[in-house]
Amino acid sequence: MAQFSMEIMRLTGPVLRGNQHLMGIDTEDRTLNEVAKINSGLSYGSLLIGQTMAALFLFWMAFPIFSWLVTHLGERQNLIFGDQIAIALSTLLLHCLY
Repeated sequence: MAQFSMEIMRLTGPVLRGNQHLMGIDTEDRTLNEVAKINSGLSYGSLLIGQTMAALFLFWMAFPIFSWLVTHLGERQNLIFGDQIAIALSTLLLHCLY
């Protein structure tokens, strides 16, 4: 059983560690590892910016509605359909970017 586990670890180790298996490549191919690091940094940064923009848009749409609800308690509240769609899409985008 232990030998089987060691064989599984040997076969799946580089996959589980991600791009770390590129560290053993010659110096000519190290640029590939550097490009992978840059690409992962750019994708993380763009996702973070997208999340921030979606959260700001959601706050910009929802805060006036919440403020109106709090200041006009007991009154019938009507929410514009376009606002509902914008809030739903912003929430979906925020969820997808997360």
